[in-house]
Amino acid sequence: MPRTKAEILKYLADTRSHYAAYHNHKEVSAWAGVVLYVVFAVQVAFARDEMFKSKPIVYAACLLSVVFFLIILAYLKTQFRLRRDAANYVAALLYLGVEYLGKDDATLKKEEKDEDMRWILEAKHDVGHHSEQVLPKLVLTKALEMDDVGHGDRKKLEAAAYGIVVLSFVADALRLWFVLV
Repeated sequence: MPRTKAEILKYLADTRSHYAAYHNHKEVSAWAGVVLYVVFAVQVAFARDEMFKSKPIVYAACLLSVVFFLIILAYLKTQFRLRRDAANYVAALLYLGVEYLGKDDATLKKEEKDEDMRWILEAKHDVGHHSEQVLPKLVLTKALEMDDVGHGDRKKLEAAAYGIVVLSFVADALRLWFVLV
């Protein structure tokens, strides 16, 4: 079925809009996890001494701190991975939008057979989210290319989030250590 330039550009723009919102949601969700953990850590680190008079309470606080720390690390890893994937899809869709802006309907009609193979959906095993199931091969291939560029600042922000969580955990651990000693 022949596609027009307008149809392709609309699809790319609509899909890009979807993944841009998803990217922002993953970013906000990750930072909300950081804030939630810091609020928890502050409660432990600055708890009054009377709270830790009993050894079982201190041990429970230690266990809770470690478990919550590990859960938050897993949560952040997942949110940031999904955010990276969404950023790659947005970049790929932007790139393809520019590529298709330079083509006219006559050119698209000539390339139709090759293009049809690029627009197919490929069945894949469950990768944990739907994107790879619903995006055409053309977008997925370009997103893989985008994964190799432009992530320096994203990695710094992720490191900052992990650093805040780790420092908060260390503050809790030190507080509980000094209570036990």
